[in-house]
Amino acid sequence: MKERGVGPEVVEGAIIAYAKRSIPGLSRSGRHAGGGCAAAPPSSDSEQKALLETIIANLPEETIKSTVHTGTTMGATTARVLFGLLRTASILHASESSRDMLERRIAARLPDAAVDDLLIPSYSYLVETLYDVNCVERVVRFFLEGRDADECDEEEGGEAETPGRETSRAMVAVGRLMDAYLGEIATDANLKPDKFCDLAWALPDSARVYDDGLYRAVDIYLKAHPGLSEEEEEKVSGVVDGRKLTLEACTHAAQNERLPLRTVVQMLFFEQLQLRRAIARTIMANEGSGAAAGSGEDGGDSDGARRVAARGNQMLRLDMDSMRNRVQELERECTSMRKAIEKMDRRGGAAAEMGAPSAEGRWGSMVTKRFGCKFPAQVCQSQQRTVVARPRRPRIEQSP
Repeated sequence: MKERGVGPEVVEGAIIAYAKRSIPGLSRSGRHAGGGCAAAPPSSDSEQKALLETIIANLPEETIKSTVHTGTTMGATTARVLFGLLRTASILHASESSRDMLERRIAARLPDAAVDDLLIPSYSYLVETLYDVNCVERVVRFFLEGRDADECDEEEGGEAETPGRETSRAMVAVGRLMDAYLGEIATDANLKPDKFCDLAWALPDSARVYDDGLYRAVDIYLKAHPGLSEEEEEKVSGVVDGRKLTLEACTHAAQNERLPLRTVVQMLFFEQLQLRRAIARTIMANEGSGAAAGSGEDGGDSDGARRVAARGNQMLRLDMDSMRNRVQELERECTSMRKAIEKMDRRGGAAAEMGAPSAEGRWGSMVTKRFGCKFPAQVCQSQQRTVVARPRRPRIEQSP
């Protein structure tokens, strides 16, 4: 087919169709559909391994460079089949060169992949995690290398902005995919905090418009790993950029008792900024609607337009008043919490040496009362409480 000048996309489609018919367990649509032209599946592992490496070696290299994010069923099917080949290569212990070639090809199809495709089980006894996270990390690295090479070619060739937009959409698609993948593997008890952070930091900031999906993955990870140290919790929480959270996610994070206290303070601050921006947008919309109503006065419609504008202004004033009250409340909370943290930093060492756990108990109750944050850790008193009964007075009987 190559000698006759057939396009690389057609050759790749033919090889993938042959692989789905020849390798057991690769096709989800049934057992060897169209059995007349299907090859008999190899019987031994060595034959399956040889067939798999031959299929990988014959995939045309031109399709790697020309692949873009299609978002179609055909692109998703190709990505699913390539991931199936990668699973089979892991089971059959294919050569490193074949796996490297397949991972680079998958990287070009990564924007069309689904979360289930990335959940590759770990078949090695040396890896403790349930899924092969190292393989996914390599695929993401190959994807970024390919995007960097494409951007350099576009700058040298002076092409239009359309390829740049395609690259941006592909990057955002991979960002959403990785956030969903982190949410799936976050429940793995053997997933270390460093590996979780490496996967979260594998993509640049431009891959995420909002960090809501990443925050969800962090919340799941902290819930599934309650035994983390304070330093590890702060490191895991640090992968989320509070400036890129929506107002709903920022409000949830500010009330999340699983997050470290320092992160909660930061989320309170970012929530305050979000509210200020909302107030500014509301004021601008109010001024714009007032100007439009003033310019649109015409005869008998002017009274109705003024009434509608006045009613809208009243509603906007009420909304702005409530938001201003919330901003002031958040400012007071942030100021009080900063003072409490500074006081703890100054007196924490001395209190620990003198053995005064009651101060921490009072501080925890103060934070709970002021900010509504419930902390699971409680300070227990070492001495047992004693109850002293009041002496009863003798009962004086009155004479009849």
